[in-house]
Amino acid sequence: MKRWGPLLLLGLAPLLPLWHAVFFGEAIGPFDQVRQMAPWNGPKPAQPWDVLQADAVLQFYPWRDMVFSAWRQGQLPLWNPYEMAGTPLLANSQSGGFYPLHILVGLLHLPTALGITLLAWFHLAWAGVGVFFLTKRLGGRNVGATVAGLSFSLSPFMLGWTGLASVITTVSWIPWILACIAALVREPAERRRTALTGLALAASVAMMLLGGHLQFSAYGIFGALLFGIALVVVERPKAGAMRITAIALFGFAGVMLSLPQLLPVLDFGRNSDRINKPTEEGYDAYIAGSIKPFELGNIATPYALGSPREPLVVGNGVELPSYWPALAKRGANLSEGALTIGPLLLAALFLVPWRDRLTWPIAAVGGIALFLAMGTALNYPLYFFLPGWSATGSPGRIVFLFVLAACVLGGLALSRGFQVRQTRSVWVLGIGGILVALALTNLTPILAPTDFVAADQLAPLVSQATKSIFPLLLVGCLLAAAALSTLANSRLARYRAVCVGVPLLLCALGYGLDIVMTGAPLERITGADPNTRYAFQNDNWSLVTAVKAVAPANLPGLNRIHEISGYDSIRDRDSVAVLRDVDDGKDPAPEANGNMMFVKPSAQPYALADAGVTGMWSAAGQQPLPGPGRFVLPGGSVKVVDEGFDHLELTAAGQGTLTVKDRMMDGWSARVGGKITSLPPGRWRVVDLGGPGRHTVRFSYTPPGLKLGLTGFALALIGLLLNTALALRGKEPA
Repeated sequence: MKRWGPLLLLGLAPLLPLWHAVFFGEAIGPFDQVRQMAPWNGPKPAQPWDVLQADAVLQFYPWRDMVFSAWRQGQLPLWNPYEMAGTPLLANSQSGGFYPLHILVGLLHLPTALGITLLAWFHLAWAGVGVFFLTKRLGGRNVGATVAGLSFSLSPFMLGWTGLASVITTVSWIPWILACIAALVREPAERRRTALTGLALAASVAMMLLGGHLQFSAYGIFGALLFGIALVVVERPKAGAMRITAIALFGFAGVMLSLPQLLPVLDFGRNSDRINKPTEEGYDAYIAGSIKPFELGNIATPYALGSPREPLVVGNGVELPSYWPALAKRGANLSEGALTIGPLLLAALFLVPWRDRLTWPIAAVGGIALFLAMGTALNYPLYFFLPGWSATGSPGRIVFLFVLAACVLGGLALSRGFQVRQTRSVWVLGIGGILVALALTNLTPILAPTDFVAADQLAPLVSQATKSIFPLLLVGCLLAAAALSTLANSRLARYRAVCVGVPLLLCALGYGLDIVMTGAPLERITGADPNTRYAFQNDNWSLVTAVKAVAPANLPGLNRIHEISGYDSIRDRDSVAVLRDVDDGKDPAPEANGNMMFVKPSAQPYALADAGVTGMWSAAGQQPLPGPGRFVLPGGSVKVVDEGFDHLELTAAGQGTLTVKDRMMDGWSARVGGKITSLPPGRWRVVDLGGPGRHTVRFSYTPPGLKLGLTGFALALIGLLLNTALALRGKEPA
């Protein structure tokens, strides 16, 4: 039990922040915040609007539902036929269509909400166990490694991004990558051990990339390279070239294992409307999303700057979240700036054994990540000279590497124990650290008026939002100092795990029980006509308060309703052009969110008809639109026989040209009566039926890059398995 106790604790602890989903059957995501919109028109929720968490409902729940449904039906999740008149599903990356655990959930026929909850539990626990083994690889002991793992898995970063499932899915594998690198560098160059560790490294890299969030994957690769090079320099400089080569080869094999998903994503991205070239103006906008100095006040507790779960009513009667950085910096959100490590680790960081060179590589990762997240000049060469880095959105999110490194360093400090004379200074250092956090909390930014609050109103709001944090920080400080003091008390030696673990859990649960938002899933709308495409008219979106929206983009797809709008970070530029035409030349994206594509009040009926739309939903209700609909066959009729996530099968009675108002993209092919027929380039799919009669038409989709990716996957898998088999059978030299 002593051996497996830490792993059991790390496995069970994530159930606590997921308690509503695990014990009451709710789904992860703020469903009540979306349910207040049409057509559900539910009551106003008690918690204020959180625009980032809303994406758990608007994006990730529909995507996971489609991926699970595809595998459940024995199909590949390649195409989303419901959004933007059809758009790639696998190639949007964040759907994670080929992620093995998503495949397993689909094949097991688990309900979507249950599947997402189980995956969240696994990935939070997996991240914690990964940090545990990483800390052990760097010389930590069980108590310190357990605290490090719990601190990361229960960190506001991991909990805050739980609803946006691709983030924690991707990040949960990064500690394992670092642990494998540490093992390859530090362990003797024994062939069998190297082969097995290398296989684990390749698998972890592949799982990270298949997790779907390429921005966090890029940060993970960046951190792994920095960590590996630094560890070789301090640990084995003489054998550095050989160790780095082995790490690079196994890492590259992991990339090849992910190619069936990665190559379609990269190919689709080439046609995205968001492709940009690095410019000075773009760099300024990129840096604007960095973490500001006042946000460092969250280092001890995420609620130092107010809680996004508590409402705050301003003078004009508008209800806003009390997390006041959202009023001072555009796009500020608790999850976007989640650098909290808690009072225990904050105090422990003052006691890191810096004389031990093994602390240097992970400290370098955390320190550089923090400087990048804060928008320093370190970003400039990455933005302008590293291909693709300018498309990562903003530098703030790389702060998770700081959180990861801080957890490991704190675990190493706790593993070393302290002398009595050192322990006496723990209280001073711990309280000093909390006072630093309090000082940072009061670094009020330059206040400017927003759409809801005048500049002279912001200062009182800041004071009101943070007034309750001081006693919480004081209690956390006392718990942390008391926990650290036990490490030097020989009489409590047998109970150190309890003495350190209980305060840690109390501190974590003090903020962790309400970070993950849950609710009853939205009621399904059944009976959708596959021949009908709808337009849902919306105009506005907000970062800080809920708007009166009508079935926000992607939710119709959850109900298998075809729509012309959509919500995705990777979009085909021609699909955006279709919506721009529909909106009479206006940008279909609302100002607050460039990823959303709306049908706006300026929509033109003739353009909607040309896009196959025959029904419009707006705040005024439903109205029919004139037009031929999704399928156009002059003098004939068309019926949907089967529609899946990689094909569309129709029966067409008539002759001549059949036009399907679904987006035509590279990868689509067609058969008429079992015979291959050409599909000319253009916005829509057009086939020639030939003479009169009843025809069976089947459209099939294979995304560009999939076949090449499968070849790369097979070669990498064969190479890894062959290398492992030979290593296991071979004899080591005496």
